[in-house]
Amino acid sequence: MPRVSVLLTCAVVLVSCTVASAATIEVPADQPTLAAAIAAAAERDTIEVAEGEYTEEVTVDKALTIKGAGPDKTVLKCGEEGTVITA
Repeated sequence: MPRVSVLLTCAVVLVSCTVASAATIEVPADQPTLAAAIAAAAERDTIEVAEGEYTEEVTVDKALTIKGAGPDKTVLKCGEEGTVITA
C-alpha cells in the first residue's frame, strides 16, 4: 500500500509542475501578432489578445487558451477571404 501512495504523490507533483509552468503571452505587449504568440507559446499556455482589430490568418497547432478583451473589443479579421483561425 505505501508504494501506491508514493506513486500517487509523484503523479500529483508532476501534474502540479506542468500546470505551474504554463505562461501567459500578451498580444501585442509580448508578441506583435497572434501568429507570433502562437509560435512562441508552449502547450497549455494562455494568449491574451488586447483590445483592437487584428487582420491575420493563424493556425493553432497546440493546446492553448486564447482570450480576447471582449466580443466588441478584440476583433480578428482575415485578409480578402479565407479562414481566420484553423485548428
